[in-house]
Order: sequence, then structure tokens, then C-alpha cells
Amino acid sequence: MNMVVVIISDKDQSEAADDLLCELGWGPGNLAVPLSRTGHGETTQLGLCATVQMSEAERIVDAFQDALPGVGVYLELSGDVLPRQHFENVLNELGLQQMCQTEP
Repeated sequence: MNMVVVIISDKDQSEAADDLLCELGWGPGNLAVPLSRTGHGETTQLGLCATVQMSEAERIVDAFQDALPGVGVYLELSGDVLPRQHFENVLNELGLQQMCQTEP
């Protein structure tokens, strides 16, 4: 069974969160979605959304609860919701928006 995992980290904890994901066997740079309350201005949080096996989801939850309890880990069964929808649901719940991309 697969799970959709969303991880939201304050910007100041994102490096530690990414390091923890690397320890779990993920590559670097996973928390790559810039977020803020308004979607403009300075990035205040970083996020990630991925589909993982149930066992991997459990490892992620356990690792973050032990090492970085301030980082949010949100799970949903992948058959119940599409990954993007779960990500948007979590952002709405937390009052966050993805940062707007501006053209140079």
C-alpha cells in the first residue's frame, strides 16, 4: 500500500530536515517547494510531496518525531487522494501558499 507524504519545514529547519531525509536514503534537496503565508515576499517554509510505500512512510514519521518534532509530516493513503491534492489540503490547513514564480 502506498502513502502520500507531505513534509513542511520552517526555513531555518529545512537543512536539518533534508539531512535527515538523506540519512533515510533520499538524495539531497528534497524540501524544494518554497512556501509562505501569502505566496509572495520571503520564503518562510519549504515543503515536499511524494508517494512512498507504507513502510517508508512509517520510517519517515518515526525519524522526524525523534529528531525534528517541529517539522510537520502529513500522510494520506494514495488511493484516497492525488498527491497534489493532499499537498494543497495540507497547505490550506496550515494557512500556507506556494510562492509565486516571477518572470525576470
